[in-house]
Amino acid sequence: QLAVAQRAAALVRPGGALLYSTCSLNPVEDEAVVAGILTGPGGDEWEIEAGAVDRGAPGLKYRPGVAAWRVAEHVLRGSAPGGGNASGPAQLYADADDDSDSDSEREVSLRWYASYDEAAAAGMPAAAPTMWPPATPTGGRELHLERCARFLPHDQDTGGFFVALLRRRQAPQQQE
Repeated sequence: QLAVAQRAAALVRPGGALLYSTCSLNPVEDEAVVAGILTGPGGDEWEIEAGAVDRGAPGLKYRPGVAAWRVAEHVLRGSAPGGGNASGPAQLYADADDDSDSDSEREVSLRWYASYDEAAAAGMPAAAPTMWPPATPTGGRELHLERCARFLPHDQDTGGFFVALLRRRQAPQQQE
């Protein structure tokens, strides 16, 4: 997700906008990607536009973006840290496609990690530092992730989705 969003951001001219949206409510796919743009290369050229949903769709119910979240991996119950089973993480997902009607044979649970360092030390296969909330002195508050919009299905009989409108600042010579 982040690589695609960063590529799209690179194509936006100064003063232009990038609308990032997912049909997910997982902060790792939502706010973490937006934070990755804002804290990554050239991130100081970007800001999340405030009030975009209210201007574009007045009356639409949404929740503000979140600034803190936890990260987990799917593991078979009783397996060692690092995910998966004796056959490795790929086998975990392959097992999910079998025709068994019994959940008792292989139960999958979540293993939570407080930080990238903890996940990497435990061998979490897909861990990337950008999956966790930004590690800034203010906890990422300066990013204004609350300006993102989270649409919850039960708020107005819709599907769940996430939207952030990012605006690339004008270059200094163009701000006159």
